Amino acid sequence: MRYGVERLTLIAAALGFLLAGDRVASVHAQQQQQQQSAAVAWQYSADVLRPFWQGRVVDGESVLFVRDASTGVARGQLLYPIEKVVRLTLATEWHQAGGMVFEEGRDYSFERGGREIVLPAGSRVPSFTADQLRRPSGSQKYRLTHRDGNGEIFFAAGAEYHQMQVAVTYEHAEEDWSGVLPK
Repeated sequence: MRYGVERLTLIAAALGFLLAGDRVASVHAQQQQQQQSAAVAWQYSADVLRPFWQGRVVDGESVLFVRDASTGVARGQLLYPIEKVVRLTLATEWHQAGGMVFEEGRDYSFERGGREIVLPAGSRVPSFTADQLRRPSGSQKYRLTHRDGNGEIFFAAGAEYHQMQVAVTYEHAEEDWSGVLPK
């Protein structure tokens, strides 16, 4: 009888080892699939390296929309007059397959030739009131007093601002850049 118990214990241990091995293999396979998905999601684009002042397309200009607390309407300015918005997405999902792409008419509007994008009340595009971008005096590690003396500018050392922004890819009319250029 004792031999039978030892044998059963050994068989149970072997089965446990095999089952645990399958679970480890399954977790490993999931990790590999996630890494492959991430690798496929990101694609190299030479357009990203092109200086913004060259060409007629700006790819992924960052915008933080400031919302009027009373109307719920938010506005954001772009560098060039807009001819066509190609894509408006969360900044964290820019150049990422399957990311949220916002819809013109539903989430935002613009006037052709203008530099402003307007978000209607209820838009899915993230926006913040001026008060949300301020902090009470003395509440942060660094004092960044607002120029009007009323509280401090929101300070974030990580990706907080990036997570609040969107990336806008748009076409603009041919226009020479009048700002400073690198030499």
